[in-house]
Amino acid sequence: MRGEPLTVVAAGDEQARREAVSLAEDIGFETTDAGPLANARYLESLAYLNRQLAFDQQMGSDIGFRLVDPRGA
Repeated sequence: MRGEPLTVVAAGDEQARREAVSLAEDIGFETTDAGPLANARYLESLAYLNRQLAFDQQMGSDIGFRLVDPRGA
């Protein structure tokens, strides 16, 4: 993506989040901890939107989201 890392947002139990974040960072993604598994329901909508934009809006499969943290974290 034009040199911009995409963001993987991880929700789940603490150990699962640590493992997902570690794997994502190892392959070049930025990561954000979304907290407990109950928050995964909010991430599902983001996945559906990504699919809608990629295929139904014909932006292609080489798209994704990036979280910009105003705190600079």
